[in-house]
Amino acid sequence: MAKQLQLKMFRAMLINVALIICVFCNQKASAQAGKFLQLWGGAQYVAIDNDNNYSRVNLSGAQEVSQTYRSGFGIDYIDNFNQNYGFQTGIYYSGQGQKFFGRTSDIDVHMPDSVTIPWNSKLLLDYIKVPVYIRFNSIIANDSRINVSIFFGIYLGYLLDVQSYTAAQGIPGGIPDTLLAKFPNFKLRNLYNTFDFGLGAGAQFNVKLNERLYVNLGVRFDRSITDIENYNYAL
Repeated sequence: MAKQLQLKMFRAMLINVALIICVFCNQKASAQAGKFLQLWGGAQYVAIDNDNNYSRVNLSGAQEVSQTYRSGFGIDYIDNFNQNYGFQTGIYYSGQGQKFFGRTSDIDVHMPDSVTIPWNSKLLLDYIKVPVYIRFNSIIANDSRINVSIFFGIYLGYLLDVQSYTAAQGIPGGIPDTLLAKFPNFKLRNLYNTFDFGLGAGAQFNVKLNERLYVNLGVRFDRSITDIENYNYAL
Protein backbone atom coordinates (compact mmCIF):
# COMPACT_ATOMS: atom_id res chain seq x y z
CA MET A 1 0.00 0.00 0.00
CA ALA A 2 1.32 3.45 -0.87
CA LYS A 3 1.72 4.78 2.65
CA GLN A 4 3.20 8.07 1.52
CA LEU A 5 -0.13 8.93 -0.08
CA GLN A 6 -2.07 8.72 3.17
CA LEU A 7 -3.24 12.00 4.69
CA LYS A 8 -0.77 13.19 7.35
CA MET A 9 -1.19 16.67 8.79
CA PHE A 10 0.51 16.49 12.22
CA ARG A 11 1.78 19.86 13.44
CA ALA A 12 0.53 21.49 10.26
CA MET A 13 0.53 25.27 10.14
CA LEU A 14 -0.53 27.67 7.41
CA ILE A 15 1.44 30.28 5.48
CA ASN A 16 0.10 32.56 2.79
CA VAL A 17 1.14 35.70 0.95
CA ALA A 18 -1.63 37.62 -0.81
CA LEU A 19 -1.21 40.21 -3.55
CA ILE A 20 -3.62 43.11 -3.01
CA ILE A 21 -5.00 44.39 -6.30
CA CYS A 22 -7.65 46.88 -7.40
CA VAL A 23 -8.46 48.23 -3.97
CA PHE A 24 -10.80 51.19 -3.97
CA CYS A 25 -11.02 53.38 -0.87
CA ASN A 26 -13.84 55.80 -0.28
CA GLN A 27 -12.19 58.36 1.96
CA LYS A 28 -11.24 62.00 1.61
CA ALA A 29 -7.56 61.27 2.32
CA SER A 30 -6.26 57.93 3.53
CA ALA A 31 -3.19 59.47 5.20
CA GLN A 32 -5.33 61.78 7.30
CA ALA A 33 -7.42 61.01 10.36
CA GLY A 34 -10.74 59.39 9.54
CA LYS A 35 -12.66 56.16 8.90
CA PHE A 36 -13.03 54.34 5.60
CA LEU A 37 -13.61 50.96 3.94
CA GLN A 38 -11.50 49.24 1.32
CA LEU A 39 -12.23 46.19 -0.84
CA TRP A 40 -9.35 43.96 -1.82
CA GLY A 41 -8.60 40.69 -3.57
CA GLY A 42 -5.79 38.85 -5.27
CA ALA A 43 -3.66 35.75 -5.72
CA GLN A 44 -2.18 33.92 -2.74
CA TYR A 45 0.94 31.78 -2.50
CA VAL A 46 0.08 29.22 0.20
CA ALA A 47 1.87 26.40 2.03
CA ILE A 48 1.35 23.94 4.89
CA ASP A 49 4.30 23.58 7.22
CA ASN A 50 4.40 19.80 7.67
CA ASP A 51 7.60 18.69 5.91
CA ASN A 52 8.52 16.40 8.80
CA ASN A 53 5.39 14.31 8.38
CA TYR A 54 6.23 12.45 5.21
CA SER A 55 9.26 10.81 3.65
CA ARG A 56 10.32 12.24 0.32
CA VAL A 57 11.94 8.93 -0.64
CA ASN A 58 10.95 5.46 0.58
CA LEU A 59 10.49 1.92 -0.74
CA SER A 60 7.26 2.93 -2.44
CA GLY A 61 8.66 5.81 -4.45
CA ALA A 62 9.02 9.54 -3.84
CA GLN A 63 6.94 12.65 -3.28
CA GLU A 64 7.55 16.38 -3.42
CA VAL A 65 5.70 19.56 -2.51
CA SER A 66 4.40 21.65 -5.41
CA GLN A 67 4.11 25.42 -5.40
CA THR A 68 0.48 26.15 -4.58
CA TYR A 69 -1.58 29.23 -5.44
CA ARG A 70 -5.09 30.12 -4.37
CA SER A 71 -7.04 33.35 -3.88
CA GLY A 72 -8.14 35.69 -1.12
CA PHE A 73 -10.51 38.64 -0.93
CA GLY A 74 -12.36 40.71 1.63
CA ILE A 75 -13.25 44.09 3.09
CA ASP A 76 -11.24 46.19 5.56
CA TYR A 77 -12.44 48.78 8.05
CA ILE A 78 -9.74 51.36 8.78
CA ASP A 79 -9.80 54.05 11.45
CA ASN A 80 -6.86 56.46 11.25
CA PHE A 81 -6.49 58.16 14.64
CA ASN A 82 -4.25 60.86 13.14
CA GLN A 83 -2.07 61.40 10.07
CA ASN A 84 0.29 58.55 10.92
CA TYR A 85 -1.38 55.92 13.10
CA GLY A 86 -4.57 53.93 12.94
CA PHE A 87 -6.47 50.69 13.55
CA GLN A 88 -7.52 48.13 10.95
CA THR A 89 -9.91 45.16 11.03
CA GLY A 90 -12.38 43.53 8.65
CA ILE A 91 -13.33 40.13 7.30
CA TYR A 92 -11.94 38.14 4.41
CA TYR A 93 -11.88 34.75 2.69
CA SER A 94 -8.53 32.94 2.43
CA GLY A 95 -7.95 29.83 0.33
CA GLN A 96 -5.20 27.67 1.88
CA GLY A 97 -3.74 24.27 1.09
CA GLN A 98 -0.89 22.35 -0.47
CA LYS A 99 -0.28 20.39 -3.69
CA PHE A 100 1.99 17.34 -3.94
CA PHE A 101 3.37 15.17 -6.74
CA GLY A 102 5.41 12.00 -6.87
CA ARG A 103 5.61 8.39 -7.97
CA THR A 104 4.82 5.05 -6.37
CA SER A 105 5.28 1.39 -7.23
CA ASP A 106 3.23 -0.56 -4.67
CA ILE A 107 -0.38 0.40 -5.34
CA ASP A 108 -2.53 -2.73 -5.13
CA VAL A 109 -4.22 -2.54 -8.53
CA HIS A 110 -3.05 -5.92 -9.88
CA MET A 111 0.05 -4.41 -11.44
CA PRO A 112 3.59 -5.77 -11.14
CA ASP A 113 5.71 -4.16 -8.41
CA SER A 114 8.19 -2.99 -11.01
CA VAL A 115 5.63 -0.57 -12.51
CA THR A 116 6.20 3.01 -11.35
CA ILE A 117 3.11 5.21 -11.41
CA PRO A 118 3.22 9.05 -11.27
CA TRP A 119 0.58 10.71 -9.10
CA ASN A 120 -0.51 14.13 -7.87
CA SER A 121 -2.69 15.30 -5.04
CA LYS A 122 -3.93 18.47 -3.36
CA LEU A 123 -5.40 19.43 -0.02
CA LEU A 124 -7.60 22.55 -0.02
CA LEU A 125 -8.73 24.42 3.12
CA ASP A 126 -11.08 27.42 3.07
CA TYR A 127 -11.00 29.95 5.91
CA ILE A 128 -12.81 33.09 6.97
CA LYS A 129 -10.42 35.39 8.85
CA VAL A 130 -10.88 38.46 11.03
CA PRO A 131 -7.71 40.56 11.54
CA VAL A 132 -6.84 43.13 14.20
CA TYR A 133 -3.97 45.33 13.00
CA ILE A 134 -2.08 48.42 14.04
CA ARG A 135 -1.58 50.68 11.03
CA PHE A 136 1.07 53.24 10.09
CA ASN A 137 0.58 55.73 7.22
CA SER A 138 3.14 58.04 5.66
CA ILE A 139 1.98 61.63 5.33
CA ILE A 140 0.79 62.57 1.86
CA ALA A 141 1.70 66.06 0.70
CA ASN A 142 -0.88 68.34 -0.89
CA ASP A 143 0.82 68.10 -4.27
CA SER A 144 1.41 64.32 -4.08
CA ARG A 145 -0.80 61.39 -5.10
CA ILE A 146 1.01 58.45 -3.45
CA ASN A 147 1.68 57.42 0.14
CA VAL A 148 2.55 54.14 1.90
CA SER A 149 0.70 52.18 4.60
CA ILE A 150 2.18 49.42 6.79
CA PHE A 151 0.09 47.23 9.13
CA PHE A 152 0.68 44.27 11.45
CA GLY A 153 -1.11 42.37 14.17
CA ILE A 154 -3.07 39.15 14.72
CA TYR A 155 -5.96 37.29 13.10
CA LEU A 156 -8.58 34.70 14.03
CA GLY A 157 -9.54 32.14 11.38
CA TYR A 158 -12.66 29.98 11.04
CA LEU A 159 -12.45 26.80 8.93
CA LEU A 160 -15.24 26.61 6.37
CA ASP A 161 -14.39 23.49 4.37
CA VAL A 162 -11.69 20.92 3.56
CA GLN A 163 -11.27 19.06 0.29
CA SER A 164 -8.70 16.51 -0.84
CA TYR A 165 -7.98 14.97 -4.27
CA THR A 166 -5.54 12.30 -5.42
CA ALA A 167 -5.06 11.12 -9.01
CA ALA A 168 -2.60 8.73 -10.65
CA GLN A 169 -1.68 8.14 -14.25
CA GLY A 170 -3.42 5.09 -15.74
CA ILE A 171 -5.67 4.42 -12.73
CA PRO A 172 -9.32 5.33 -13.43
CA GLY A 173 -11.12 6.71 -10.40
CA GLY A 174 -7.95 7.60 -8.51
CA ILE A 175 -5.72 5.63 -6.14
CA PRO A 176 -7.74 2.96 -4.29
CA ASP A 177 -5.81 2.96 -0.98
CA THR A 178 -6.23 6.63 -0.08
CA LEU A 179 -8.42 7.61 2.86
CA LEU A 180 -11.27 9.05 0.81
CA ALA A 181 -11.25 6.13 -1.64
CA LYS A 182 -11.78 3.71 1.25
CA PHE A 183 -14.27 5.91 3.14
CA PRO A 184 -15.98 8.22 0.61
CA ASN A 185 -18.41 9.61 3.21
CA PHE A 186 -15.71 10.59 5.68
CA LYS A 187 -15.69 14.30 6.60
CA LEU A 188 -12.14 15.59 6.25
CA ARG A 189 -13.08 18.63 8.31
CA ASN A 190 -13.10 16.35 11.39
CA LEU A 191 -9.30 16.12 11.18
CA TYR A 192 -8.83 19.87 11.67
CA ASN A 193 -9.59 22.44 14.35
CA THR A 194 -12.45 24.81 13.71
CA PHE A 195 -10.42 27.87 14.68
CA ASP A 196 -6.96 29.05 13.71
CA PHE A 197 -4.92 31.87 15.24
CA GLY A 198 -1.93 33.63 13.75
CA LEU A 199 0.11 36.69 12.91
CA GLY A 200 -0.46 38.99 9.97
CA ALA A 201 1.30 41.92 8.33
CA GLY A 202 1.26 43.87 5.11
CA ALA A 203 2.23 46.97 3.18
CA GLN A 204 0.63 48.86 0.34
CA PHE A 205 0.97 51.88 -1.90
CA ASN A 206 -2.09 54.16 -1.90
CA VAL A 207 -2.59 56.01 -5.19
CA LYS A 208 -4.94 58.98 -5.00
CA LEU A 209 -7.40 59.24 -7.91
CA ASN A 210 -9.46 62.10 -6.52
CA GLU A 211 -10.54 63.49 -3.15
CA ARG A 212 -12.57 60.38 -2.31
CA LEU A 213 -11.10 57.48 -4.29
CA TYR A 214 -7.81 55.58 -4.01
CA VAL A 215 -6.39 52.55 -5.80
CA ASN A 216 -4.03 50.48 -3.64
CA LEU A 217 -1.40 47.88 -4.51
CA GLY A 218 0.44 45.82 -1.92
CA VAL A 219 1.05 42.48 -0.22
CA ARG A 220 -0.22 40.68 2.89
CA PHE A 221 1.42 37.92 4.88
CA ASP A 222 -0.32 35.49 7.29
CA ARG A 223 1.41 32.89 9.46
CA SER A 224 -0.51 30.54 11.71
CA ILE A 225 1.03 30.07 15.17
CA THR A 226 -1.31 27.24 16.21
CA ASP A 227 -1.56 23.64 15.08
CA ILE A 228 -4.52 23.22 12.75
CA GLU A 229 -4.85 19.48 13.28
CA ASN A 230 -7.55 18.17 15.65
CA TYR A 231 -5.70 15.76 17.93
CA ASN A 232 -8.88 14.99 19.88
CA TYR A 233 -10.51 13.27 16.92
CA ALA A 234 -10.18 9.48 16.82
CA LEU A 235 -10.25 8.06 13.30
